[in-house]
Amino acid sequence: MSFMFRRFFRSPQFMASLALILALGFVSSFYLRNQIQNARLETAQLGERWIPGIAQIGDLQANVLRFRNWQYAYAYETGQAKRQLERLLDEETKGISVQRDMIKSKLTNDEEKKLYDAVSSSWDEYAKIHDRFTMTVKAGNREVAMTILSQDGTPVFRRLESAILGLGSETYSGTSASHFGADRSFGRVQRFAEFLMIANLALGLLFGFTAYRRFRAQKSRPARRPGSGTDGGDSGDKVVPFKKAA
Repeated sequence: MSFMFRRFFRSPQFMASLALILALGFVSSFYLRNQIQNARLETAQLGERWIPGIAQIGDLQANVLRFRNWQYAYAYETGQAKRQLERLLDEETKGISVQRDMIKSKLTNDEEKKLYDAVSSSWDEYAKIHDRFTMTVKAGNREVAMTILSQDGTPVFRRLESAILGLGSETYSGTSASHFGADRSFGRVQRFAEFLMIANLALGLLFGFTAYRRFRAQKSRPARRPGSGTDGGDSGDKVVPFKKAA
């Protein structure tokens, strides 16, 4: 039996099968590595770029709306409440500037940059209107201040809201695309792994069936007898010793 297996393992069929299995393993490993790398990059983009970007844009929108509400309250409050609102408006102005810088650092394409420029320019314009508004309130002209906030501030604030919503929508589209790319890469890995399972099973069955047939053929072959002349043995002829002539 050990002789049969030695012959089988040295046969061209076995060497070709082994080369095919090794080549398949190399190609599959290289393909799986690339797909996993792509999926890793996409998920990294989700965690480091897109999801934080959406959160920051949402915070910016909430802070801008809160800033607008505090402006109306500031025009009508007096005393300690008015001073507190003034302090909150100043802090919110600085916070919005920090948020803008954080959002700017995560921009990736021209459309996002275009929308960010619209947000930035609208906020700068609205901040100038806010300065006029607060100066007018401090001067005691509340009605004039409300006119500034309503007639001059409202159109600019609407543009600011629209730009923020557009930037959020563009960022969400990038998030969806990144999620789809990661899901597609993982799907390819899964399908290719299933293909490898089937291919390895088929090769294993083929290899085992071939070995089984050779084993059965070896067992059914007649036993070799001394002098039978098979497999390079004696020819079977009787050896006549050479006699020297007298």
